[in-house]
Amino acid sequence: MRVFKEGHKKLLEVLSEGANAIFIAPTSYGKSKAVPIIQDELKMPRSVHAMPLRSLVQQQLSYLKENFGSACHASGLTLEGKCPYMGGKRVVATIDYLSLVLMRLPPPELGFILSVKYNHYGHHEYPRANVFTSLIVMDEAHLMGEPWSEKPSQGRDFLYAVSDVAKEFELKTIITTATLPKNEVKELSKTLSAKIVAVCEKCYEGLNNVIRVKPEGVINPKWKTEVNETSLEDYVSKNFREIEQFPGKVLIVANTVPKAISIWKTLKEKGLEPVIVHGRLSDEDKKEALEKIEKAKVVVSTQVIEAGVDVNADWLITESAPISSLAQRAGRLCREEGCSEAKVTVLPGEKPYGKIAIETFQAINELKEKGIEWRLLDDTESGVSFFKLVDELEAKVKGHKVKSTYAYAMTVPLPDVKGISEFLVDSCSFVRDSALIGVKVEDQVLELSLDWIKYNLKNIKVKDIVISSFGEETSLRERGELDNEVKKLENTKGKGLCRWYGNLLKKYGGASVTILLENAYFRGLGLDVDLKKGM
Repeated sequence: MRVFKEGHKKLLEVLSEGANAIFIAPTSYGKSKAVPIIQDELKMPRSVHAMPLRSLVQQQLSYLKENFGSACHASGLTLEGKCPYMGGKRVVATIDYLSLVLMRLPPPELGFILSVKYNHYGHHEYPRANVFTSLIVMDEAHLMGEPWSEKPSQGRDFLYAVSDVAKEFELKTIITTATLPKNEVKELSKTLSAKIVAVCEKCYEGLNNVIRVKPEGVINPKWKTEVNETSLEDYVSKNFREIEQFPGKVLIVANTVPKAISIWKTLKEKGLEPVIVHGRLSDEDKKEALEKIEKAKVVVSTQVIEAGVDVNADWLITESAPISSLAQRAGRLCREEGCSEAKVTVLPGEKPYGKIAIETFQAINELKEKGIEWRLLDDTESGVSFFKLVDELEAKVKGHKVKSTYAYAMTVPLPDVKGISEFLVDSCSFVRDSALIGVKVEDQVLELSLDWIKYNLKNIKVKDIVISSFGEETSLRERGELDNEVKKLENTKGKGLCRWYGNLLKKYGGASVTILLENAYFRGLGLDVDLKKGM
């Protein structure tokens, strides 16, 4: 793939003229891969490339090391080359990590700052100074809070707050996306005082500050879209022979982990060797699955496939989801030269999206005669661009409830660090509604939301809770406090869940929490409380 295309060149021109930019390009365009080239052309001493998923961080880190010699990461990943204070030339960070740095709670010192045992506010200005002298890239912005959601998103609040700060401090900033609706892009460009560079010929009509670039160099097949009223399980079972004999790779996406495992079982029992990928696989199993994807005939996955998983398939069979999610799933098709046709089959789906998935299915069904263009932002011979459905169905952006609080905390000269830390304790995270915590089952390690743990407590056995800080670990089982804390967790409601988690960090001076479980992990299939042994 040619990394530096016309869209990248236009983006570089905008940045060279002193403006910030929102860069909108189709999936597989190479938005992330062009960042180091743009940094070097701008002669910026550092880039901080923030991504919403660890898998994306890991993918970009590998790309940079292979092609540019050196890079480092600021994340919770246990990989070599960590730069915890963001001091490297090419820094790849998770949004969570960047949020703590900008909010003056540096992750390496979080345990000290939160602990009631210390009066230590941390060395917060050093990593912030590194960020403020960098090219800042907020990548995959559509993943920072769903624009279709009826509830305000903390991730979106943080994105807007960073845009406010970047504008005030004149920080060189790029926001990249593939699927944000027009009203969201309009508001973001206003907040950031940014120009919009869009790889399309007619998209975002009505906006004054759009610079359009023809989508040359984009691998775009002829799209064939099918709509079927059958459930995913029934469709796979009834059409097994077609799936088996299909000449290319088949990607099957379920909206929930139990359903993905059920599909995997069905295919396995019928003689195929599918690969399964989902968010409740351990780091070890996920790595093994990703290594098998290239040679696999069929890949079964959940939403995790939408970003950070390198799949090149030819047929997508998927449950309905928000149109932006479906476009990301379709973006896993025809990613290499020589692919001329891609097939998308959309089936009914609801959980966990609710009515937006139903509305999306109905909208696609109405367009089945015209067809849908799943990659480009303009209509093509394949049909109506998915982007028109994004604007139609996903423009329910709510007011930002904590944006101003975030922006104030990032910019005030003499911050109330204690107050900021209390804010974190109350909200779990600055960018998501639930804290992500480490989970260990025997020798398998993975990361889950605290909400999931709370919801499934009645079906799992907690062996221990371990709080870590600066290499030291505190076992609640050894301290005789495990049963009491588990009972507290069981009885929490609403935001009390965040308070329970935050109080653990405060009490023990911890930077992270790991929950040890038993009898819930199945090698190769992952963590699922509904699975029976021997499956």
